[in-house]
Amino acid sequence: MGDKQKEKKYVRLIFYTITLMQLAAIPAAAASTAQGALTFVKWTEPKEQSFSVEVPKGWQVSGGVHWNGPTDVRSFLRAKSPDEKVQVLIDDPEILPRQVPHPAYAQMGLVEGRVIQSPGGPVLIQRFHTGSQFAKQYALQRLCKSPHWAKVDDLSSLSQSITDSIIPEAQASGGIARASAGEASFLCNNTQGYVFATTVLVSSQTGPIQLWAVYKLSGFLSTDPMRSLQARYWSI
Repeated sequence: MGDKQKEKKYVRLIFYTITLMQLAAIPAAAASTAQGALTFVKWTEPKEQSFSVEVPKGWQVSGGVHWNGPTDVRSFLRAKSPDEKVQVLIDDPEILPRQVPHPAYAQMGLVEGRVIQSPGGPVLIQRFHTGSQFAKQYALQRLCKSPHWAKVDDLSSLSQSITDSIIPEAQASGGIARASAGEASFLCNNTQGYVFATTVLVSSQTGPIQLWAVYKLSGFLSTDPMRSLQARYWSI
């Protein structure tokens, strides 16, 4: 299955499972009617027409492609349910690739928190974050200033599966790679939230350079307490 097909499956699964969560919160008689009304429509990225996904009919959808540099591009999507009680985010256009700080480069000013320019675009100097660490950090910085954490967890089986899939490409480029998938669910006043993230660390076999990136990011916010956020609805 190609990357675009995987992304379409990934997005559709998110929306479909959210709808199932919604159906679980209403009476059975109404649920059968609502389930029958569920239809998906094609949404195409408007600026470059670079990708298309299937989303539930009636949802407010926006998104696009953001170029941080000549070779650093991120596709992103935002969607809101018709009742505006559920919001979904897929990726973030402002996320930069990272380089792990190292004493050998500190004397040149490459200290944690600094953004440097590379041929491919800007790079943030930051220590490596596991998937769950990044999910928690993202929720805190972008979604809720004072969250009450319900669950923060690493997904070891998924991490290993993704690592196995990227090892051949990393080895072909003379590097070593490992992936870390994780999740963080939280409460923010009357809003429930969930973030899933996969980060990938790539190390050079010949030097101290370590680079890492956010390979996959998804989030979910809901003001309806009947909608469970514990389901790992984007695991594929």
